[in-house]
Amino acid sequence: MSTHVPLGSAPSSFAITTRRPVAILMVVMAVCVFGWVSYQRLALDLMPDIAYPTLTVRTEYPGTAPEEVETLISRPLERELGIVPHLVRISSVSKAGQSDVILEFEWDTDMNSIVQDVREKVDRVWLPEEAKKPLLLRYDPSLDPIMRVGLHGPQDLYALRYLAEHEIKRELEKQEGVAAVKVKGGLEEEIHVALNERQIAIMGLDIGQINARLAANNVNMPGGNLREGQVEYLIRTLNEFQTIDEISELIIAQQGGADIHLRDIGEVYRSHKDREIVTRVNGGESIEIEIYKEADANIVEVAHLVRNALYGLPVQRAFVDQLQKEEEKKQAEEEGAGEEEEEEKGEEEEEEEGEKEKEEEEGAEKKEGEGDLQEEKRAAARQAIEFLKMTDFISFRLPEGAELEVLSDQSVFIQNSIDEVKSSAMLGGLMAVLVLFIFLRNVVHTLIIGLTIPISIVATFAPMYIFDVSLNIMSLGGLALGVGMLVDNSIVVLESIFRCREEGDDLIRATIRGTGEVGTAVFASTLTTIAVFFPIVFVEGVAGQVFGDMSLTVVFSLLASLCVALFFIPMLASRQLQEGDESLLQQLQKSDFLQLHALERARTAIGEKEKRLVERLLPVVLALPYLVYEMGQRLLLGIATLVAAALKLVWILIFELLWVLLKPVERFWLKPERTYQSRMNDWAESDHFTARRLTHWVWVVLLAVNVLFTGLLSAEIIPKEIFEGIEGFDPAWITQGLAGLTGLALAFAMQDFERVWSGIVGFGSPSALTRGMQGYWSWVGRSSRLVWKILKLPLFPLVLVYLIFRFLFQSVLRLVGIALHVALMLFGLVLVTALFLLGMVLLPLFLPLLFLFEKGFGLVQQAYPALLRGALRQRLAVVGLAMVGFLLCWYQLVPQLGSELIPQVHQAEFNLDISLPVGTPLEKTAEVTQRIEAVVQEQPEVERLATTVGTDMAASSSSQEGEHTSQVTIKMKEGATAAEEEALVRRLRGLLRDLPEVKIEVSHPALFSFKTPVEVEIRGYNLVTLRRLSQEAEEQLKTIPGLVDVKSSLQAGNPELQISYKRDRLAEFGLGLRNVAEMVRNKVQGRVATDFREKEQQIDVLVRLREADRLGLSELERLVINPRDEVPIRLSAVANIKVNEGPSEIRRIDQQRAALITANIQGIDLGTASVLINEELQDIEYPTGFGYFISGQNKEMETSMRSLYAALALAIFLVYIVMASQFESLVHPFVIMFTVPLALIGVIAVLFLWKIPLSIVVFIGMIMLAGIVVNNAIVLVDYINTLRRSGMEKIEAIVQAGSVRLRPILMTTMTTVLGLLPMALGLGEGAEIRTPMAITVIAGLSSSTVLTLVVIPVVYSLFDRRS
Repeated sequence: MSTHVPLGSAPSSFAITTRRPVAILMVVMAVCVFGWVSYQRLALDLMPDIAYPTLTVRTEYPGTAPEEVETLISRPLERELGIVPHLVRISSVSKAGQSDVILEFEWDTDMNSIVQDVREKVDRVWLPEEAKKPLLLRYDPSLDPIMRVGLHGPQDLYALRYLAEHEIKRELEKQEGVAAVKVKGGLEEEIHVALNERQIAIMGLDIGQINARLAANNVNMPGGNLREGQVEYLIRTLNEFQTIDEISELIIAQQGGADIHLRDIGEVYRSHKDREIVTRVNGGESIEIEIYKEADANIVEVAHLVRNALYGLPVQRAFVDQLQKEEEKKQAEEEGAGEEEEEEKGEEEEEEEGEKEKEEEEGAEKKEGEGDLQEEKRAAARQAIEFLKMTDFISFRLPEGAELEVLSDQSVFIQNSIDEVKSSAMLGGLMAVLVLFIFLRNVVHTLIIGLTIPISIVATFAPMYIFDVSLNIMSLGGLALGVGMLVDNSIVVLESIFRCREEGDDLIRATIRGTGEVGTAVFASTLTTIAVFFPIVFVEGVAGQVFGDMSLTVVFSLLASLCVALFFIPMLASRQLQEGDESLLQQLQKSDFLQLHALERARTAIGEKEKRLVERLLPVVLALPYLVYEMGQRLLLGIATLVAAALKLVWILIFELLWVLLKPVERFWLKPERTYQSRMNDWAESDHFTARRLTHWVWVVLLAVNVLFTGLLSAEIIPKEIFEGIEGFDPAWITQGLAGLTGLALAFAMQDFERVWSGIVGFGSPSALTRGMQGYWSWVGRSSRLVWKILKLPLFPLVLVYLIFRFLFQSVLRLVGIALHVALMLFGLVLVTALFLLGMVLLPLFLPLLFLFEKGFGLVQQAYPALLRGALRQRLAVVGLAMVGFLLCWYQLVPQLGSELIPQVHQAEFNLDISLPVGTPLEKTAEVTQRIEAVVQEQPEVERLATTVGTDMAASSSSQEGEHTSQVTIKMKEGATAAEEEALVRRLRGLLRDLPEVKIEVSHPALFSFKTPVEVEIRGYNLVTLRRLSQEAEEQLKTIPGLVDVKSSLQAGNPELQISYKRDRLAEFGLGLRNVAEMVRNKVQGRVATDFREKEQQIDVLVRLREADRLGLSELERLVINPRDEVPIRLSAVANIKVNEGPSEIRRIDQQRAALITANIQGIDLGTASVLINEELQDIEYPTGFGYFISGQNKEMETSMRSLYAALALAIFLVYIVMASQFESLVHPFVIMFTVPLALIGVIAVLFLWKIPLSIVVFIGMIMLAGIVVNNAIVLVDYINTLRRSGMEKIEAIVQAGSVRLRPILMTTMTTVLGLLPMALGLGEGAEIRTPMAITVIAGLSSSTVLTLVVIPVVYSLFDRRS
């Protein structure tokens, strides 16, 4: 008895799939076209655009200690900025000469308005005059350089710096997408004026007077205009220094009638600026060039352009390589020629006499050779232009020995990561299609469902472009994640359609009813999956920012797959090319063109199961040569068809054009009832072009070509000289051979033409052209007056052109249709052959797999109804076991799972962040770093080192960087694994552990801006107590296993010479304290008085005391502070100078002083580390007003985890709401929600067994899982309700629904699982982020499916009390 629902109950909206197939096809094509266009325009980035809500206010106050910076800069700014809206945390770092106030805001804060608000408040703060204007720095990962390039060579650092600044930088800034190029390292030229303290004191000169004199005498300025008669002059003052000697000869003052020159009181010489940064490549000093991209530029494209500008295009590199090979060959020949030169010298003297005689003869030929000479010159000019073009790139123009080396390139990791995601998605899609084929055993059905994947993916790109979602590893990861899910809806719809066919419905009725029965369930299941992504909007922290693109991508792709499943798939399923119930494959197989006898023989041989395998395979092997013959025959047949159609079209056109002119003659030659026009119409409209006629016309045409070619040769229009180089060759052979071969080939190919190509070369009646001309003449003849006839006659050319153009347009369209027809059939031929050969190769592999699947799935189908009936008899026991399993996992296994924020991404690259005591000079830091480099270079895994010592205080520099810090970037050899990277890090830590006063931390290139994994804040006011507690806590943390690189921010500070001025003594001598302090600063630190222009450079002129006069404490005490007075007064007379040590920095968090202890973790998870740190720090006794807080990534993790727990609960709630609305019931959605804890059983068990810690990646997977796992239960419960509405008893309805839905449930689960399998394997770069999510979904979906088939029917029977 049939249990299906009447057709009238099916939603009429799905009838459009059978009534409007063309409209649906056009919509799908339009969506795919727009999707593809959008794909071409999508930006390509590593990570989504993350708006980090942080702002740094940086203020420089040169020459001040940390305590002064805190008092005068940091605290006033904190008080003013503490009231900015949406502020979460405010902290500051005050160190020598610099203050950084860091503001952290709520996520999704409008940073543009905040920046404006902060700027206004900063402007209201009174700061010392000597302090520079505060800078507002906003962190943005896109502001990091996309590429770093090292320039090194035998040249000095001045030359390399000049080359980088004035040639390489300018060339790179021209490239499209490059925003800026920054040059670091090397030596920047500076002119030093080193004054003699004794001389300026004797002569009573003030250093400020010298600075002013230099500036006043180095002037270029406009002076206005002057008119004299009809001439107007521009007045310019040109008095800039031209040479160093001019500066030395400058008159500073006059005393006693004598000029005092600058050279009399000091020395002027070229030097370099005080170095702030040193860069090295593989231990040798270099210049580092950083390339920054524009905000909306594509990183991969920009990096590609930069590489081409640096190293040339591939064709340019090949040209240069060829030049080098030719140069080497030439050098080798010159060396060989040098040895023979002496032997040939005597012979040359004898030949000179003979050459003189020849010169007279050559003179006569000179005029004839002038033309050749001009041609040689033009060729040489072309070669020179080609040479300049092919060598127009930077590395070719570098001086000898100089090299450019790429130190880092973000685009490589981005491209590799994205390529890996693409390959994972494609492999997952193929595996999903393979599962479909195994289940369906039907190529057409598999292809129909398989179309869902590419159509849905391409359609997804359009909304991605509209919503400004870039192509990055998260958005592409979302596509890869959804590949397996895209076919789920199509599977359910197609399975329902063919089940209705099996129940007796015709194809149209089955399509409408089958789609209608599952349409609402499919819509509800898709809506539940989409609904779980909505709560991600409320996820705080970086998790919501990072996974937003992934969520949108999955939503867009699932919506596209839903539309495809409900409209496009039914439309394809309802199509049939001819009457009858034959499938598309069966109809194509009837085509004579695709009937290859070789394949038929092979199939027959394989089907003879009574024979041995060798006997069956032998005919297959022997059939391969015949297969090649048949393929070649059909290829020639296709070419012959195109030739036949083209010749037919040409002949029709010639006939019609000529016959319009010869129309009157036809009356005298033919009977009216049978004209040539009627014969031509019959032939043109005929649907065949027989082999006899075709070969006849081909021979006629080829014979005509032969005659024409021979005639042209005879008339010497084609010069015979071009064939003279071939001895005994007759040019006539060309046409004769061509005619013969082509005729034979066409005759051979066309032997089956009428049988195979019947109905392809018909062009329709060409008489429309003649009828049009007849209509024109009739129109002219209808005019009664001769004047009108004469006026209409000039329109004849226009009418003729129009009719010919219309005929040509229609004929060309028909010819294009024939070409497409031929191409399609050839493609089908290749496809059929390829599939057969692929099947022959894979058959030995798939036969066992298909056999096992048939047996296994058959056993499951047989055992499942009995298992389900048994479970329904023991309902309480089944539910109890499921609850025990869930509670066991939750309370026993979850506490043992670790936790982390986001998995570390390994890029075979890491940094050694080196710090020495604050105050260490740059030279000492460089020396220590060089020893570390030597150790690193000895490691066999290391490919390249790039070192930066010091900092240039740029916007991107950290507040903790300075002359005492350095960073060594280590690039491992290609193919290095994460395990090898961790092993190298451990080894280096051991080798560098005992370096005195050196602290080394290991960091990795960050995909996200996170704090250090472990940060402990110890807060309190007194700096001495704070330092003691931080040192004690530091020692305690070093004892915790798994914590490495432990370091406190409160270290030994800068050694200071503290000057305390005596105000009474200054007043006694009539001196101002500020004036004296400025004079001391100008003498010791110096001041840039003016600049010196040389070519395009502006070189600073720095004035200060010579090094001998500012060497130490005694020299400082002897500084004269009243140069214009007769009696000199030393600094020691008005000030106390003592040596002291200040703090390295003063850190304030939420307007409290704090010490920050940072550490990395190794071998333990972040959650475990936080527990151990708490246990250790609780044993320390803290004075009143002091305490500790654990922050860093732990705090970010706690914030993200809290919001993720809330998002998971909200997702489950939304899923329930969607299902309750669908089922109009509160009980059935509750039954379906039991799948969520069933899924968590598998997730927790797999995470525990594979030792994967909980992270925001895993939680995002769980949130997705909440929407995915309910889909199978929705389909199952929906069909149970359908059967019960048709009158079936509850238990029978449950059992039958389970049996019917078993196959689609297993199919959808396996396609999703296998679609995610490539991602779960963790292959490729950036896989650490995607793998935990894929494993979570696979584990949860697998366990949920297995348990859903048993537990959900049991729960349904318990809660649904209807009989």
